[in-house]
Formats: sequence, C-alpha cells, structure tokens
Amino acid sequence: MWTIIEDKEKPATPLPEIDQAIELQEEQRPRPGLRKQLVYFIAVIALGLILFLQCLIHFTQTVIAVPLLRQPVVWTCQVFECQVPIRQRPDDWLITTSSMAHHPDFQKAWRLEAELQHQGNQAISLPAVLVTFYDRQGDAAGARRFTPAEYQDKIASNTTSGGHAQEWQPGSMVSLVLDIVDPGTGLPNFDITLAPLPEEVLP
Repeated sequence: MWTIIEDKEKPATPLPEIDQAIELQEEQRPRPGLRKQLVYFIAVIALGLILFLQCLIHFTQTVIAVPLLRQPVVWTCQVFECQVPIRQRPDDWLITTSSMAHHPDFQKAWRLEAELQHQGNQAISLPAVLVTFYDRQGDAAGARRFTPAEYQDKIASNTTSGGHAQEWQPGSMVSLVLDIVDPGTGLPNFDITLAPLPEEVLP
C-alpha cells in the first residue's frame, strides 16, 4: 500500500543542503599521510618488479620478444653484470636449399649442406638443426641435433652491431655444412627440422 506524504511531513532540509553536508563529511575523513602514501608506492613498485621477474623466469622468450620489455632486461643485466637472454624464434628461419652427398674423404659418411634465411622482423639467434635419416621402409633410422657451434664456425665475425653477440638481423643468410656418419641406411633419405637451442648451450 502506498503512503502519501503531505507537505508538512516532508523533510525540512532542502536536498542541496544535504548534499553539501555529505561532501563536508567526506572532506573531514582522515586521509593517509605522506609516509603511508610513500609506503604504498614502494609496495606497488616492489610487486611490479617481482611480477616482471616471475614472467621473465617462466616466459623468457615471450618477454624478450617485446622491445619495451626487453630494454628493462638489458638495463638490469648491465647493473648486475648478467648475460642478456638471446631471442629464439626457429619458425622465423627458412631452409632455402639443402643437399646430401657422399663425403669426399670418408666412406660411409655423408656431407649435408644447407642454407638458412632469417625471414622474421627481429634480431634472433641461430636455431638448432635436427637431422633425421630414414631407411627404405620410411622408418627413422637415426637422428641427431646440431647446435650453431657445430654447423657454423664463424658466428662471431657475422654478428650484428648493437645486438646480442649471437643474434642475427632479419634477412641474414647462413650456410651450414655437416659431416654425418651413415647410421646404416645406405641412402641419403633425410629430413631437416629447426628447433630452439637446448638449455645447456644457452649463454
């Protein structure tokens, strides 16, 4: 049931005065002092740094792939004299040519030659190269992973200026030569795939 309020029962205080009283009460509430504000600010900065370090540890390649996030990593390593992680993006490398032939000096050995081209848009490291041999039935008869140090001897002389010591600029062409002992297939049926570097060879 609705109750009708007559004019004499209405509040005597006009609404604007009530709003002013509320604003006055809010202004009179105690606000945190400068010291508390400073503590809050330091706590926020500390939590942000912890979160950044956690992301860097667990998602290293994702963090350093973002230019705005990579620069703080560079500054941090300059302060603490640590090694800046190298950027790895095997999918940005393309195998343009590859061939397998009998080794000129050794029997039951093959010489694999290939050329890689960097088609990404950031300076990145060379990938690991996985070579797989197949028998006549098409089954894998042997496989081995090669690091850049094993298939490229002159990395230092071809590095980019201003970047990491093992990073290559977009458009770079890299030739690789591998001497491989025949795993018993007797035929050069092989496959090459590119993969991230293993943790044991990372700087």
